[in-house]
Amino acid sequence: MEIDTFVVKPPLDEDAVPVTVPISRATTIAHSNTAKFREAAQAFVDDRNRSDFYSRIGNPTASYVAQRIAYLEEAEEALLFSSGMGAISSTLLSLLRTGDHLICQAPIYGHTQSFVTDYITQFGVDVDFVAAPSAASIKKLMNDRTKLVYIETPSNPRVTLTDIADVSSVTSGSGIRLVVDSTFASPYLSKPLLLGADLVIHSGSKYLGGHSDVICGAAAGSAELMSVIHEWQMRLGTVIDPQGAWLLDRGIKTLPLRVQRHCDNALAVAKFLQENGDVIHEVNCPMLPGSPYHRLMNEQMPNGSGGVISFSVNGGMRCARAFLDAMQIVSIATSLGGVESLIEIPGDIQYKGKSADEDGAANATAGEEDTSPALVRFSVGIEAINDLLDDVGRGIAAARDSLS
Repeated sequence: MEIDTFVVKPPLDEDAVPVTVPISRATTIAHSNTAKFREAAQAFVDDRNRSDFYSRIGNPTASYVAQRIAYLEEAEEALLFSSGMGAISSTLLSLLRTGDHLICQAPIYGHTQSFVTDYITQFGVDVDFVAAPSAASIKKLMNDRTKLVYIETPSNPRVTLTDIADVSSVTSGSGIRLVVDSTFASPYLSKPLLLGADLVIHSGSKYLGGHSDVICGAAAGSAELMSVIHEWQMRLGTVIDPQGAWLLDRGIKTLPLRVQRHCDNALAVAKFLQENGDVIHEVNCPMLPGSPYHRLMNEQMPNGSGGVISFSVNGGMRCARAFLDAMQIVSIATSLGGVESLIEIPGDIQYKGKSADEDGAANATAGEEDTSPALVRFSVGIEAINDLLDDVGRGIAAARDSLS
């Protein structure tokens, strides 16, 4: 899949202009007279997305980068948010009402699942969770109050894939909106809107930003849908800082180069892990030919499934922690999608509203004597692959020693 991140140019008309978009830090815009102010105010009232009125409503830097996101997702419009959860919460709050019914994939990102379980339900929204979203499984749960289906593909942390076109075959034309969290994929690997989704969401802190230095989110879809979400964004205040928008733009420029390297490295690491079956119980990576999601990946995201893989370590949490503690290059940290490799044990993180067995967290509560395989999530970076494999080898050796 070819993708050109440079098509959208900085919005300047002068003969000599900077090659990067300027950072506009002004919170408000001054006008030369009351007539001009009234004109700008009325324009804001009419379209609710003005970058020449007040920066919570619209900021020139953020508006430009949002256009870049819209172009990459082949959407009519896009919005930037202060975080990925800002994008998710603003979207769900704006599109759901008391009495509505939401169908949500589970397990998904812990804070998303917690927000749905503990907060959305407080507003009188009924929720059904589905473990393996498909046209058939979604259709069984649909009723006349169903307003939204929320899926995450690839999923966190087991890197499962959902057939977006299949799910959209039962939502399209039904009045039910299909929202896809495509954070693990990025626009380089997947285009959910072209497969029938109504809205695509990203934690821009991950692959879009790519350097572990900005917290931000994004959503893209039709102009009508984005207008509804923008109304809520203004009131909730989930707007991105101009400096963050600039850093996001910086990251997007190298998106194809980075993500392809992430994919190549992740596949090499996954294969290496598979070769050590005495220590590694299972490797979750759709790029592996033996993966149950390999065929769907080739159809839906042929450039690869991204840099995140997960695997289970024999011997339980004690051996999994020994694996991580032995690594010298890969950092033990949460998050993903940055140029550096990060690794964590999901079972060491307990999310409110998420049952223990949904992401391997049962291992964290079962005690050190439990020897059932423990899940590890690995965000493979773009370091030299030989260095990464050497580091993974150190982890395997330490886990093997813990097994004995």
